[in-house]
Amino acid sequence: MALLALGAMMAPPPGGSSARADMVNGARGIQAAPDPAILSVITTQLDAFRIGDRMTAYDQAAPFIQRKFPDADNFMDMVVRGYAPLIAPRSTDFLPPEPGPDGRVVQPMALLDAEGRGWIARYIMERQADGGWKIAGCRLEKAPAAAV
Repeated sequence: MALLALGAMMAPPPGGSSARADMVNGARGIQAAPDPAILSVITTQLDAFRIGDRMTAYDQAAPFIQRKFPDADNFMDMVVRGYAPLIAPRSTDFLPPEPGPDGRVVQPMALLDAEGRGWIARYIMERQADGGWKIAGCRLEKAPAAAV
């Protein structure tokens, strides 16, 4: 819950960015606005989940995730069992990024699942040798009512 509170404090006000969030994130080397390249990877995976494109969803995962789940079918079985709200969310809203361990970026996303329940997904994004981004993990938490 403490992480959710921090994210809420750093969220920009309607119509602009929070000077405090800009200052803190700038000092940490994190942009106040989400990186479009990171959003593209996450959105590509969410779109793939929605249409049942297992291979495209799997391709967005970092290499060590792919080693843990050696094929797209095993990966999707894990997603269905542990991350069902991500498969066909009603709505999504990307929040300001957060610094992660070892130079990674944590990209939070608020979402409503198919039944209208609120969640916060925290994607751990890892830069690859080619400069692109891959999803190195995701922590899914029920959102407090005011966060969605």
